[in-house]
Amino acid sequence: MVKAAVDERVVAAIKWVDGTVIKLTGARKSKSKLKLFKMKRYRCPVCGFIYDPVTGDPNNDVEPGTPFEDLPPGWSCPVCSAPADDFEEYD
Repeated sequence: MVKAAVDERVVAAIKWVDGTVIKLTGARKSKSKLKLFKMKRYRCPVCGFIYDPVTGDPNNDVEPGTPFEDLPPGWSCPVCSAPADDFEEYD
């Protein structure tokens, strides 16, 4: 069992473990909850490039751990320049 104290200023903390995100969430004066989830990968339908949030896109200033939904405006496929809106979920 994992126990954690949550500072009033802290709402969430995220830790990466082998491609799985462990998200510790809590609110003021309430117990913390540990949630495990996998972040989704997305595939470019033009060239097949797969955006993986575990690695991000460091060549384009996208930090590891950045979900696809949080990519910066104007981000496009680093291989063929297809817009992010064209990408499809990939398993």
